[in-house]
Amino acid sequence: MTPARRRLAALLLALCGASPGTAGAKTFVFCSEGDPESISPQLAITGTAMDASKPMFNTLVEFRPGSTQIRPALATSWTISPDGLDYTFALREGVAFHANDDFAPTRPLEARDVVFSLERQWKSDHPFHAVSGARFDYFQDSGFPDLIAAIEAPDARHVRIRLTRPEAPFLASLAMPFMSILSAEYADHLLREGRPEALDTAPIGTGPFEFVGFKPGVAIRFRAFEHYWRGRQPIDTLVFSITPTTRPGSPSCRPANAT
Repeated sequence: MTPARRRLAALLLALCGASPGTAGAKTFVFCSEGDPESISPQLAITGTAMDASKPMFNTLVEFRPGSTQIRPALATSWTISPDGLDYTFALREGVAFHANDDFAPTRPLEARDVVFSLERQWKSDHPFHAVSGARFDYFQDSGFPDLIAAIEAPDARHVRIRLTRPEAPFLASLAMPFMSILSAEYADHLLREGRPEALDTAPIGTGPFEFVGFKPGVAIRFRAFEHYWRGRQPIDTLVFSITPTTRPGSPSCRPANAT
């Protein structure tokens, strides 16, 4: 992990664990080494792109800061069948999705969002499987196409994932960025509008920051999500200032008002 990426990881962990009343800077500028190939966590194949998607999304489980220990995130608890094949996750209640100028969610996180997010990568006949020229490299390389036997939603608050074989690192894999949870409601809206690619170019997640805009070669902007389930974060604006280190005479980082 590069020093810049360690700084970003430390920032996000601190922000996600901070209380809403924590005092601090109103704007944080992170110096990104280049343009991400995507701002969708499912399509990210480089650390740059994973960094860019991280503020907007959550996973079912996550790594405890500073360790490889798994802790709850969008799932508050889970059970594993004695044969190690069935994982049943209880989802956190009242988790809000972001909104944008074109979409306002009508419901909080539900099991159908988890099913949508995983099946998009798993099933070749899924309506969003080929959108944005997706390849889902991390999903494929982690062996998930052959590992998953079924993904079910017994009710709105529970998700059951059945595996074809016991897999010790399965929970750790669920904590990786490519397993971030997207909004199925937003996807349905975009299909009706005939703009499915906006799922990846104008992302909607449940994370601590909402997407504002991306100007390639300049910056990616985020704003604090007022309804984040861990509480509003202590900074108002997060800016990824894109300053390739290979550019002759480039400054170390653009100012916070880069647009």
